[in-house]
Amino acid sequence: QNEATINNNYIGRNRHFANMTTLEHLPLNFPPNFNVTLTGSDSLSTHRRIINLSQYLSEMLDANKDIDRPGETLPDEFGNETWYLFGETFTKEWAEFLQHYNLPTCQS
Repeated sequence: QNEATINNNYIGRNRHFANMTTLEHLPLNFPPNFNVTLTGSDSLSTHRRIINLSQYLSEMLDANKDIDRPGETLPDEFGNETWYLFGETFTKEWAEFLQHYNLPTCQS
């Protein structure tokens, strides 16, 4: 099963959210024209790019597939040419989606 950008290796309280973030299901949680804001991976994250979520997922998976490393960012790629979804998508749909994530309990 292919998984998107959120680590789904845990089980339990976020099982539903993990299922929502698979490549198959993630785009289904949003309207077809849903845009996300990407930032460059340079140290200042000064570059921004607004792109359709489905297009971002497609581009992410197509990256480096020609060398059998699909979806990976390689060490020789420039930070200002590499795009990540860090969390600058402030929309009602995104906020509703994140409500399905259960924060870990805080212990001291």
